[in-house]
Amino acid sequence: RVDISTPAQGLTPRQLQRVTEYIDTHLADDLSVRVLAELVTFSPYHFARLFRQTTGESVHQFVLRKRLEQAQHLLRKTDLTIAQIALCSGFAHQSHLTRAFHKHFRLTPHAYRQAYRV
Repeated sequence: RVDISTPAQGLTPRQLQRVTEYIDTHLADDLSVRVLAELVTFSPYHFARLFRQTTGESVHQFVLRKRLEQAQHLLRKTDLTIAQIALCSGFAHQSHLTRAFHKHFRLTPHAYRQAYRV
């Protein structure tokens, strides 16, 4: 018999899918641990531990990666300004996106757009 409340179990595939689908469709919204934990009825602390155990990333790292992927896509495929892309991707403002983008990719969003525009 498996005790599903044991932290060693991680999130179930269904719980993980529910959370990741919510993240994907709400990138511009508040994606705090509290909000995401409520989706699967865990305390924020317990959810954060299970999420890391299941994905190998903290909630913050996962959400940031998803937001950066969204920004990359929008930079390549749209004519939106970088400020608009920042807001659509869940960043507080353009400089927040630029700092995170540069730290992760070693390019500014503008340089990325020029190099990888399709």
